[in-house]
Amino acid sequence: MQKRFLDKIKDLYKIKYAEITEEEKSKEKPRRITKNDVKRRMSRQMPELLEDHVKSLAPKDKLKQFDKWFKEIKSYSLKELEAIIIAFCTKLHTIKAYDFENNLYSVFRTRKWRLNAKFKYTKQNIEKLLWVNKKLMECFEKSAGEAEKIRKQFKRRKKKKDLFLDDIETEIKITPFLLKYDKKGKYWQEYDSGIYAVLQFVIDDEISLRQKYSSLKKYRESLHGSKEDSWNVEGLGSRSGKRLDCDPKNIKDNVFANDYICYAMHELYDHSLWSLQDIIKIEEFWAEVKVRYQHFSEKKYGI
Repeated sequence: MQKRFLDKIKDLYKIKYAEITEEEKSKEKPRRITKNDVKRRMSRQMPELLEDHVKSLAPKDKLKQFDKWFKEIKSYSLKELEAIIIAFCTKLHTIKAYDFENNLYSVFRTRKWRLNAKFKYTKQNIEKLLWVNKKLMECFEKSAGEAEKIRKQFKRRKKKKDLFLDDIETEIKITPFLLKYDKKGKYWQEYDSGIYAVLQFVIDDEISLRQKYSSLKKYRESLHGSKEDSWNVEGLGSRSGKRLDCDPKNIKDNVFANDYICYAMHELYDHSLWSLQDIIKIEEFWAEVKVRYQHFSEKKYGI
């Protein structure tokens, strides 16, 4: 009988634990081995282990490989899905939303679907989602205002025929943070292990929470900053859990029918690997305005 991928992970854990144990025994002052020591060693082999496992499900038939892998994923509990994700540790930088050819993406997607299906739109959860939406809008607006100041400064320097400046690129990046409250120390801190530490590592800000623009006006137009059109087009706020392809105002069970949902919130909810359960754990946002000043030398020698 074919071994499940999770069982192969457990086998690899035992092998790596034994390897590290032998290495420590040979040292003059051996140290205590932790789970993180083993997981870091394991993570190097995880991508290859997964690829080989999926291929073994149906050699030479990619379509059957995908079908059988997805069937196996559906058999896992939520805790088991998260155990698979956590096992990849620092080898998760390649995972992106809608990366259907990445076998690990299916694990993330299944986890997200399950959690979203169980999500309850309680008064507290509705308020938290609206808070996240509001903070995202505020961060982008403040960042755009700052970027516009920089662009105006650039225009003044360009007008004075600055020796270096030929062009400028401005970019806004907003990073959400999942935080937990330390009751003893009375402060908020990041998760240093577990699924939330992993999710923080893989937040797909390359797609969802970055924005390049050439002017404040174009920025606002591109993200519907005028608030004329809500970006609630994929079922956020739907108690029935259905995806929406029409105006949510026409859907009676949608709790955000009369609220403006910004583009960044839409990206976070629909395009990232985070579930609604994860999003309501957001406690902080960092806003960055990145500027790249550009100078172009002569295009051809002697002309």
